[in-house]
Amino acid sequence: MKKLICLFALIMLLSGCATSDPTYYTRLDSPGYNEKVLKGLCEKCKKDVYVSHKEYDQDTKMKYCYCGHIQSAKSAYNLAQQQERLNNLTPREKLKINYDSGQIDSNTYYLLLSQIDTQELIAQQNRIAEQQLYYQEEAKQQEKNKQLDAQFNQLLRSIKR
Repeated sequence: MKKLICLFALIMLLSGCATSDPTYYTRLDSPGYNEKVLKGLCEKCKKDVYVSHKEYDQDTKMKYCYCGHIQSAKSAYNLAQQQERLNNLTPREKLKINYDSGQIDSNTYYLLLSQIDTQELIAQQNRIAEQQLYYQEEAKQQEKNKQLDAQFNQLLRSIKR
């Protein structure tokens, strides 16, 4: 049993050392170069797929997803990157993109923009109210601490007598 545990610890140590190398996945002679670690997105069904650095560098076209769609590794990876950027946009930025691309007209744009402004204003007022409540609670707690300190000091004085 001890030998098994030592063997397991040795394997964990060696595998940990291999992945601590920053070039493990990008070096051509590394086993990590063939591991599917880059997140991609299927063009057809929009599910996550994973590609290796080798597949990305060679722009391999193959079925990366269970739906059977054939696409290149670079297009899968780039599509995931594009989707990630879109997911990180603010509502205001998304609205501007839709307006600039002609998906919505100017009346709708300004109506939605005013709704976003209203939502942001409400959120800001809520944050201010939460901060005020926090500071009120903090002031109450400090007052209680002062009272407890005073009681403690009074108790110490009475003990000393």
